[in-house]
Amino acid sequence: MKKVLLFWVMLLLAGSMYAQSAAEDVKGFQWGVSARAEFVNWVHSQISANLSLGYRFDRRNYVGVRTGYAFKGKTYVDADPGTYYYRGIPAIAEYTHYFPVGRTKMHSIFLGAEGGCTFAHYYNGFGCTWEETEGATQRRQVYNTTPVTKVIPFAGVKSGLDFNIADFTHLQFGIIVSYWGYGVIAGLTF
Repeated sequence: MKKVLLFWVMLLLAGSMYAQSAAEDVKGFQWGVSARAEFVNWVHSQISANLSLGYRFDRRNYVGVRTGYAFKGKTYVDADPGTYYYRGIPAIAEYTHYFPVGRTKMHSIFLGAEGGCTFAHYYNGFGCTWEETEGATQRRQVYNTTPVTKVIPFAGVKSGLDFNIADFTHLQFGIIVSYWGYGVIAGLTF
């Protein structure tokens, strides 16, 4: 038992020393995963899982791109009145500025801007027609669904808290305010 305890103490000390040495200069390639939920008046909404790739120039500035999969989306289509549920792929450019807080400057408040679009795919025309079967006197109901792809633009700002876990892993919570609504974000960056 003493060997296991000693092993864990040595591991924690090594991790602490790494975090202290790496905390001085944060820059280079950064990636992250996040979950987002965005809403506005129940007319357009989107829940998505995202992957962000980019470059952190220093402790304060990050530029990157975000993509993922919108597995639950809802939009209103102007040309064909109605609400449609879609699946989609967001393609967003993002800039984030970090404001370090506290005596050690390990945690941050972040403020950022995002712009891009979601490539949404849904089915249009949920009406039905009757089709005659050949050689029979019965008719069957056939649903006409037409696949439609729509580009939904997105632009907004985000703000939140960035908690440094081990200087190479950060836990982030934030809010999003866009031209079509508001939302929440939670994720990890590495």
